[in-house]
Amino acid sequence: CAGRVEVKLQGQWGTVADGIWDMEDAEVVCQQLGCGSAKSAHDWTRFGKGSGPIHLAVVDCRGNESTLWECTIKGWGLYNGSHGRDVGVVCQGKSRGGHGPGCLAPGATSYTGFRLVNGSTECAGRVELEARGTWGSLCDTSWDMPDAQVLCHHLGCG
Repeated sequence: CAGRVEVKLQGQWGTVADGIWDMEDAEVVCQQLGCGSAKSAHDWTRFGKGSGPIHLAVVDCRGNESTLWECTIKGWGLYNGSHGRDVGVVCQGKSRGGHGPGCLAPGATSYTGFRLVNGSTECAGRVELEARGTWGSLCDTSWDMPDAQVLCHHLGCG
């Protein structure tokens, strides 16, 4: 996994711009995408400047967040800056052992619940599993449409 970092906000893709993008920021993106640990963090010179909106600006991650939006972000939504600060990542391409904090690996134990969280409706969002009374995000790089269809059916979402 490698390329310019873009996020989808309100149905439209846009870039992430940051003058001090670093390895901690890249680590979160790589892990969120299921692409293992970050190998390198880049400014626009590696993958080129984007076009269209800039959705996130000035991102500061510690490196252990599960998603980019859990990091400190000073600019959300339409940002008036230049694409000269668009960022990119190169990931190692394999998941780190043990998965991230709050992350449950498939098959690790028996699950007692499934839910979708942080979505715009009860039938949209991040997949979470309950195991031994604790909820955590599903971490599965091979998750695909048939898996999603089974979960949606199980949750009564179609």
